[in-house]
Amino acid sequence: MGMVGISLCGFFSAMQNTSKDLYEAIALDGATKWHEFRYITLPQIIPTITFMEVMTIIWSFQVFDWIWITTQGGPAGSTELLATLLYKRAFYSYKIGEASAIGVMISLFGLAGIVLYYYLSRKGVEV
Repeated sequence: MGMVGISLCGFFSAMQNTSKDLYEAIALDGATKWHEFRYITLPQIIPTITFMEVMTIIWSFQVFDWIWITTQGGPAGSTELLATLLYKRAFYSYKIGEASAIGVMISLFGLAGIVLYYYLSRKGVEV
């Protein structure tokens, strides 16, 4: 199932967990479908959206093997990732300094994802 399938299943299950009573109450107040989405559905699925965003950041660092085996960065770098760029700089161009700098940037992006997760969990968002 890919990452898209997991995301859709997560969003669908989060929307199904929303109480039907909330939708009935807002319908009695004369709200439109947009108001239902904005004031009921969206606040109920914000934790799922946040979780999926953080996990997407983390999972994006784990797809080196798929990209490398299938396209090695693609035609004209169309599927280039930081990990494939690092690999090319280190083992094809022998530019170890550039590869090290890319590795540091990957680590900083991963750290930013962890800090975002920690900040949101401390703020009270259920991640």
